[in-house]
Amino acid sequence: LGSLRTLLLVGGGGLVASACAAPPADAPAFQPGDPASVQLAQELSLRHLRKVDPGLTAGDQELATRDVEIDEQGTAHARVVQRVRGVPVFGSEAVVHLDRSGAVTGVTDTLARSISVDTTPALTAARAIEAATAALPGARAGAAKADLQVLRGHGGKER
Repeated sequence: LGSLRTLLLVGGGGLVASACAAPPADAPAFQPGDPASVQLAQELSLRHLRKVDPGLTAGDQELATRDVEIDEQGTAHARVVQRVRGVPVFGSEAVVHLDRSGAVTGVTDTLARSISVDTTPALTAARAIEAATAALPGARAGAAKADLQVLRGHGGKER
């Protein structure tokens, strides 16, 4: 079993386990276009963020990988977004940078900390579209769509 790398993640949604073959010492852990490499980068990135700041997944807060870029040098960059009870937090994301061995080399982080907000919408989607199109001269309701998001940091609290 020395040739397998096993990851175990525990999050709000349950337990996820995966195993993948470890690359030879001189080979990159990530290959462009390889789904297993993308999955490994996702798992390593989420594990790192949860380890360095457990509060990011406390209570109703969630982290999810939006996309992973793997370059020709075998380094990976995983973009992680934040949600509260499934609702995206506007502008809250991190990019976890992984070297060719899978080690974290840096994190670009705009994640929100200690979010406490009611995610129940104050308006229905139809009413929100109606209000927005009424406020914008020339806007067409048929082309509009409503998207519920948490807006952070205005007046010292999320809304």
